[in-house]
Amino acid sequence: MIDRFQIVPFSVSEGNFAELTRLLHACYASLLEQGFEFTATRQSVDTTRARTASGECWIGLDGEEWAGTVTWYRPDPNHQVVAYRDPKVAHFGQLGVLPNVRGRGLGKALVDHVGNRAKVSGFSRLALDTAAPATGLLDLYARWGFEIVGEHDWRPGVNYPSLVLAKTL
Repeated sequence: MIDRFQIVPFSVSEGNFAELTRLLHACYASLLEQGFEFTATRQSVDTTRARTASGECWIGLDGEEWAGTVTWYRPDPNHQVVAYRDPKVAHFGQLGVLPNVRGRGLGKALVDHVGNRAKVSGFSRLALDTAAPATGLLDLYARWGFEIVGEHDWRPGVNYPSLVLAKTL
């Protein structure tokens, strides 16, 4: 079932970073229960502010309620992840959808939205990284057209090795 959701920009200058942090914690709680210590499972409000301010953050609304979020980023020639240095590649992170909304199309809508924003901005590929052992997430991204293009190890910041995925826009 795919519902219609509204996707709105998160204002860095006026945004409620505490609420965004709570949303991320709620979205990532099931991953933490599976043993994956993603940054978003425990990040502080200051970390949310910093991660959001370096990109373009969007909120998925289910009616009036915040139900999901994603932030996309432009290339950075000094980024630790090689793929994120490529001037033709935008990437996203902090993608999360509340458990009670999953399966209704919001996650894909958020990724499609930032993919369209990146394409209009001149980028030809969209990338992300996720936990290598998170087979459910890897399967989901594969269904959305992403392919594994590399690896990265964020440890000790997280407790798993990561895979980098990308797709053509």
